[in-house]
Amino acid sequence: MTNWPVSRRVTVAVGLGLLVALPASGAGLFEGAHVAAAALYLDGGGAPQGSAPQGSAPQGSAPQGSAPQPGQPAPCVTATPFPAPTSVVPPPPSANTALRVPLRTAGAKIVDASGREVRFTGVAWFGFETKAFAPHGLWARNWQDMLDQIKAAGFNTIRLPFSNQLLDDSSAAPDSIDYTKNPDLRGLKGLALMDRIIAGAGQRGLGVILDQHRPNADGQSDLWYTDQVPESRWLGDWTMLARHYRGNSAVIGADLHNEPHGRATWGDNNPQTDWRMAAERAGNAILSVNPAWLIFVEGIETYKGDAYWWGGNLEGASQFPVRLSVPNRLVYSPHDYGPLVWGQ
Repeated sequence: MTNWPVSRRVTVAVGLGLLVALPASGAGLFEGAHVAAAALYLDGGGAPQGSAPQGSAPQGSAPQGSAPQPGQPAPCVTATPFPAPTSVVPPPPSANTALRVPLRTAGAKIVDASGREVRFTGVAWFGFETKAFAPHGLWARNWQDMLDQIKAAGFNTIRLPFSNQLLDDSSAAPDSIDYTKNPDLRGLKGLALMDRIIAGAGQRGLGVILDQHRPNADGQSDLWYTDQVPESRWLGDWTMLARHYRGNSAVIGADLHNEPHGRATWGDNNPQTDWRMAAERAGNAILSVNPAWLIFVEGIETYKGDAYWWGGNLEGASQFPVRLSVPNRLVYSPHDYGPLVWGQ
């Protein structure tokens, strides 16, 4: 294990999101972190040429649309091949991948209730955050079959994006579920539908990270609030969810806001834009009613003129760490995009 000096800039290049657990003090940023299948660049300036964009992340870095319209065929998406060496046969997934909660941080690691290191191997199941108001794919498949596939593939975690609009908008009814394939979901919407999906995940030993992906279902916002969804609503919804799922072993934490960017700042004490301050307000509100959850805090886009991916810039955390009321709950979660997907 290598100890990286915190005074040097660290850019972590990974294919999707990277989760870095830190002490509540923020001391030793990235110190001794295990990074699987990643490249670490340490220098005094930018990342190596060609490894990162110079501006913001491209629009559409997360799904923006919803299901196909009635009468249209469902989209067929073929994954980009990524062959393993022919001499390597992947082992079958472990029969016991359930996370032993509560989870906590220990230095740069996340550990379970027994003190054993936990590594999240997860998928993001989009849909609740869009105008579909339901997990994507249910127009073509049964929801339990999809959870079975996630489990059989060896994953242990689902990141479940949602919009605040989903939670109490009477118009936020799912419009993309084939009820002949999912008859037990008929009549469910909003939080009740989320409850059903989470219950199925928990029955399979899958952990769920709730992700406030956007305030409104219309599209991404640079800040955690909008004119239609004020910060008070954001805080209230997070507190409600923390209380609602308190004691539910399937839900392990809160990803406070997806990919802050644009106007988002870090450490300048501007109450309207300082994402570090907002993360403290939301994280502490959550922990006041549910101290068992992990609090996932993404980065921003630009810090002191240095731009990176939306949600990927955590340079300010070394000088201005997030301070939570409950120790060993903070997980920094920078977003990064590899060369196969960054153009999206």
